[in-house]
Amino acid sequence: MALLSLLRCDLYRPPPLEYQNLVVVMIDTLRSDHLPSYGYERDTAPYLARLAAEGIKLQGTSASSWTKASVATLFTGLYPQRHQAVSRSDSLPPGLPSLPAILQAAGIKTAAYVGNKNVGRAFGFDRGFDAFYQFKPAAKVDGSVVTDRALSLAQGLESRFFLYVHYVDPHDPYRPQEPWDDALVNHLPLLQPRAFQQPGAPKADALERRRLIAQYDGEIREVDREIRRLIGGLKDLGLTERTLVVVTSDHGEEFQEHGGWTHGRTLYEEMLQVPFILWSESPPLPRRQDLSLFHHVDFMPTLLEAVGIGTDLRDEPETIDGVSRWQALTTGAPLPEAPLFYHLDLDGRGALALREGSRKLIHTNRPPHNQSFDLAADPEEQNPVDGTGSELLLSLLRHHNRLGILAAQRQRRTLDDETRKSLAALGYLELDTPDEELAERSIPRRLDRERGLQAPGSE
Repeated sequence: MALLSLLRCDLYRPPPLEYQNLVVVMIDTLRSDHLPSYGYERDTAPYLARLAAEGIKLQGTSASSWTKASVATLFTGLYPQRHQAVSRSDSLPPGLPSLPAILQAAGIKTAAYVGNKNVGRAFGFDRGFDAFYQFKPAAKVDGSVVTDRALSLAQGLESRFFLYVHYVDPHDPYRPQEPWDDALVNHLPLLQPRAFQQPGAPKADALERRRLIAQYDGEIREVDREIRRLIGGLKDLGLTERTLVVVTSDHGEEFQEHGGWTHGRTLYEEMLQVPFILWSESPPLPRRQDLSLFHHVDFMPTLLEAVGIGTDLRDEPETIDGVSRWQALTTGAPLPEAPLFYHLDLDGRGALALREGSRKLIHTNRPPHNQSFDLAADPEEQNPVDGTGSELLLSLLRHHNRLGILAAQRQRRTLDDETRKSLAALGYLELDTPDEELAERSIPRRLDRERGLQAPGSE
């Protein structure tokens, strides 16, 4: 009997952790290394640090370096080559599996407030939401407005629900009420990266770079306060019981680490590394803080399993590219190491990247076409290495071509005046940019395996 009892103890496994409700907080343009919970020296986000310390914090990595392509992957569990929402005028194709649509079909109330129209109604991101609101004026929306609107939406929710809240504070133009407390710069007028992005513009000096970073960090501090207010407001409404809160970003931001500014131009790590924080008041999550890599392609299936949905996706692996990591996250098991793929096809810039362990290859349509890095020795990607490029390139091109076979039918939209003005306010386009230019692509669905993006045409 004693032996049987011991065997039963060894065989016992606690039931999987499962939640009724889901809140996803998207902080546009937030690179994780500007958060104290990820090692930043400035205390830019004390509330997010608290959530990270009380729950699960991993190193998130986005699928692309701009909003539409990244959030489309997050919602669908598909790489950009498959969901096809990769250019300025692309819309999310109907019929794809999507997080809000699956939750809605399961009887869960779905609601969203978005501050970036790249993931707005014009591009099909409202599909699956019972209530979907987006910022209308042609300007960047302040985080306080996003919080107010989100809490107003939340008043109509009851268990079970999914709430998606999309802040844009760290996105340029950087206009915090107060830049970071830097004695050398906080008395100076606000500066914007666009001043250095125009043809013939002067190169920013060290002080100007410091000013821009202080403004960016000030925006992070302000959105951190708004997230505290959002979660506090949900608690006051009685909506935090059995609710999983997930905080992440769609992409990072560059401050001349590789000669440029803002985002959507390269696939270096400052563009791809984003926060991934899970927190719950009740029941609490097991605490886990490490820098295991969590790719956004796994976001949708992971969250579906967190709320007790997703068996069909696991039974049909070709339906999506992502895999649920929920069991590993909540049991403390290591996340399986898998190749990580990235994609960018925007404004004439075509780039693909593959990471295997600490090895990474970036393959572009502009010279230098191939750069290999050892991220363990060179995490800032300043010193390309030889010896791994051809092997990784072959794997990368093979993967890209396989995804092209499974690609959805591309959907394009003609942008209305309101959408154009809103996107122009965030620097995505000029008001008079022709529709054909907004639809341009650089990467064909199939690439020549010998030359890749250096080839003059496609097969």
